[in-house]
Amino acid sequence: MEEQLKEQFGEQITLLIIDMQRDFVMNGAPLGVPGGEDDDKRTGELIKRIGSKVEITCTLDSHQPYHIAHQWFWRNSAQQHPNPFEVIHYDDVASGKMRPDNPDLFGWALTYTKTLQEGGRFPLVIWPDHCLISSHGACLAPYTAEAIYEWQRRKSENLVTFVTKGSYALTEHYGAAKAEVSIKEEPSTCMNSGFVDTIEQSKLTYFLGEASTHCVPTTMLDVTENFGEEIMQKIVFVEDCSSPVPGFEKQGEDALNTLIARGMRVERSDKIHI
Repeated sequence: MEEQLKEQFGEQITLLIIDMQRDFVMNGAPLGVPGGEDDDKRTGELIKRIGSKVEITCTLDSHQPYHIAHQWFWRNSAQQHPNPFEVIHYDDVASGKMRPDNPDLFGWALTYTKTLQEGGRFPLVIWPDHCLISSHGACLAPYTAEAIYEWQRRKSENLVTFVTKGSYALTEHYGAAKAEVSIKEEPSTCMNSGFVDTIEQSKLTYFLGEASTHCVPTTMLDVTENFGEEIMQKIVFVEDCSSPVPGFEKQGEDALNTLIARGMRVERSDKIHI
């Protein structure tokens, strides 16, 4: 299969590293995923083995404190901010149980939570402040970062593409291709067609990173939404470089099973030599 794909799609291979950042990886970090530190080490080992015909893209979650998925955006009926990991549904907003701190955004809060509910996306979860722009926690995890720097030093053409997401305060942005609710007036929240084209045109794309329940499968589902079986053969999930957020395991498994049924492959990092 590798030779057939090479003849049809050329040489380019893409290693897509999703949100392998300190706040998602390190023990004790605001959203440190259990197993994340081992994922970081295996990712670093994989990068050290890859050749120069590989394109590396890293997505970076990039938030400000005031964000629709952070507690400071909201107040409950007692004028208190919600707790981290609290879930806000459309009915909570419509009933007045939960309202945005800025009353001018009440209409958007209704629209947003209703759109999530009707679209089958994740409900709105209030996350601890994480990956705040310019913070230490927003940086790449240590093994991944050092391996990338080493890879770049090998050859001047070894440049990494960084894709930031999540900076726009009015919508969550799990997947790297588009936000959970796109806002046409804000291009950064809409489908990134160039990002999708890069994956579609690659010989192979390896997906890995944090977490296997949220940003990784959401990116894969959004990117491949219009891919046929032929293109799906080029999509590979690196299962031992990604771990689940506890409590969301089923959602992650369901998403991955959907992708596998469409033709996606699953491999372990130590079996990959590119």
